[in-house]
Amino acid sequence: MYIIVGLVAVFLVWALFGQKIVKGVKLIIGIGLFIFLIKLIVGYPVISVPAIIILAIVIWREFAKDKKAIKGWNKRICTSITEYEIDDLLRPCVEEIKQKDSNKADYQFDLQNMPFGRLTSFLNYHGFGRDTEAYYFSPVCSKIDDELREYGMAIIRQGCCCQPRNMTVPLKMV
Repeated sequence: MYIIVGLVAVFLVWALFGQKIVKGVKLIIGIGLFIFLIKLIVGYPVISVPAIIILAIVIWREFAKDKKAIKGWNKRICTSITEYEIDDLLRPCVEEIKQKDSNKADYQFDLQNMPFGRLTSFLNYHGFGRDTEAYYFSPVCSKIDDELREYGMAIIRQGCCCQPRNMTVPLKMV
């Protein structure tokens, strides 16, 4: 019994000092504490009342902390960013990726020399249409002659599409 009370005390101290706990873990610990407190109320009412008060304070503190963080986040002034500013931010990144790409230089395409037919075919496989704007495309041809599809990588406004040659299912966009 003393071990359980000690563990509860350690958890409460840990929670009071603001340690980060994943919400799912909080739920599981909360259910366990609820069952433990029900047993405590029935068996030891003198101990259970202070434990319930401390638990209520911890829970209230967590909700207050979350509410304060959300309120601060809502008050924060954010400047809007245009598509042109996104383009300006991505161009240096694309140049760096182009320099580090292990694909042949003939198969590295940026905005100036983009093969839109190959790119459209690649993006259609990933679920994007013709109107998707691409910044960089590095295709890898299939080793199977009869397979008319592209592998490789494309950096688009919505993210990055990757399809390694040894995978049959496309990677999800990051």
